[in-house]
Amino acid sequence: MDPRSSDAPEPGAPWRALDSLSVSGDKACAPQPSSPQQSNSQPPTHSDQLQEVLGLAEDVATDKLHLTPDDEPIKFTISQESWLKLQEDPNFDLCTERNIFRVFFDSSRRLVTIMPPPSQRHQSFIRFLTKLGYKTIFDTTPTLASKILIDTGMVVQTITGEYESSEKVPDLVVKWKKDMYNIGDHTIVEVGNTQPLNDLRYLARLYLNGDTHIQRVILIDITETPRFRSLKSIDTSQEFRRDERTGAIWFGNVKVVGETKILWEVWERDTAGVPQPTFQEVFAFGEMPSRSLPFLTITSEGVYGDATTWRGVDTSITPQMIKNFWMENWANSSYEDARRRMFPLLETYARLTATNDYRVRRRTKEPTGSYYADFDRESDQYLQRQQFHLL
Repeated sequence: MDPRSSDAPEPGAPWRALDSLSVSGDKACAPQPSSPQQSNSQPPTHSDQLQEVLGLAEDVATDKLHLTPDDEPIKFTISQESWLKLQEDPNFDLCTERNIFRVFFDSSRRLVTIMPPPSQRHQSFIRFLTKLGYKTIFDTTPTLASKILIDTGMVVQTITGEYESSEKVPDLVVKWKKDMYNIGDHTIVEVGNTQPLNDLRYLARLYLNGDTHIQRVILIDITETPRFRSLKSIDTSQEFRRDERTGAIWFGNVKVVGETKILWEVWERDTAGVPQPTFQEVFAFGEMPSRSLPFLTITSEGVYGDATTWRGVDTSITPQMIKNFWMENWANSSYEDARRRMFPLLETYARLTATNDYRVRRRTKEPTGSYYADFDRESDQYLQRQQFHLL
């Protein structure tokens, strides 16, 4: 006798996890997943929170806790010794290697910050600047090109002052290769979405004070209005649509991606060696900045001045390039983020609908062949229809 002929769901059946969910007409409702605590601008008061960080890493690595790009950073007080122990933990290593979360260790404040994975809009800026960096290398002289390296995944460790031994993987690093054994970080780019602007500016000071090789830090702060909050239910009969004027994306009457404003801020040292903001420009989606945005500048003077670099490098982002960026890069990335935000509820609806249809057929003795094939096919067909509307 086939055990699936019974109406009682067997352990591990696909619908078993859905018993607590509900669907009514075209509305899907889902329980809210566990979410991390929101970050505070002030570090926690506990003396050492190694065990709390280890617990968080275990929960994330085992899918008990799901971090999304919309979550705020989480901060823990931790000693230098505990930081070294943390890096030996397999769960922590798994999360950082797979970019499930990102980490910043500040030795001066004995603080470790767990940051969520980057959004697609965040990544669109990095892809844009990486491509521009490689174009700069391609367009310059072979001698100079061999000295410029672009990196998006290497740890930067500060080596001087109060920030010594602090560590972070920046979003983008342009390195300068003086010779085979002397490679230093020159320009750093940090993109912030859920991070407070003050945290980004703190990073700029840390980089410039902590490593004399670093000449420039570029901060790109993305502000979304209104800020997205997880939904409890949606009308699944609706479709995605974009407001071409503001760039906002709606699903029915729900604003899934809000209006966007960008702050482009450049930090360098003044004549006294003190980190200061030297450039700032604010512009919204669809707008062109009023002037070119600084990116990579390597002068023919100072520590980089020699015969091979006499021309120097001065690459900036023109207003027209930003206009193209909105159309060519941002549009697809914002749709990807919209789909990611809605997918859990759309997936819930697809699985619930397939489950309910299957149960009806079972009660009416309708031949269905393989349940699992039917279930997967019907779920996938619904999700494919929703994905089609994003194209």
